[in-house]
Amino acid sequence: MAAKTLGERIMAVPSGRPRSLRSIRRELEKIDRQIVLLLAARVRTALDAIALRSQEGETVTNSAQEDQVLARARAWAAEVGLSPGLVESVLRSTIEEGKRRFSLAPAQSRGIRRLNADPSARPPKLSQPAFSEAEEPVAAAR
Repeated sequence: MAAKTLGERIMAVPSGRPRSLRSIRRELEKIDRQIVLLLAARVRTALDAIALRSQEGETVTNSAQEDQVLARARAWAAEVGLSPGLVESVLRSTIEEGKRRFSLAPAQSRGIRRLNADPSARPPKLSQPAFSEAEEPVAAAR
């Protein structure tokens, strides 16, 4: 058996009984929420860094720092088996969002709410199910 990559070990799903499409979608929903919350935290923290640089008379953009962040993220992506380009694209967009928010909003209200990052503590409230019950696997398949 081939050794698992770091990404496979990190994202490993416990084996055992077969999982239903519904349970997989619920898991994806939790992961998506975590991604959104982490992106919001990243932008919020970057705004703090930009504000400090601005107070010290530095420019909003620090190209050398951005290059280091993106290179580090590309290496982490490769380590876990993700496309370095995908990860760089997401982070680059997140960096640009921080700069955009800083330039548009007053210091008192940059518009990112602090939310609970633990999806099990406060599940998202959905107005309707994200998927149909009819998509559940047939009971006979068990």
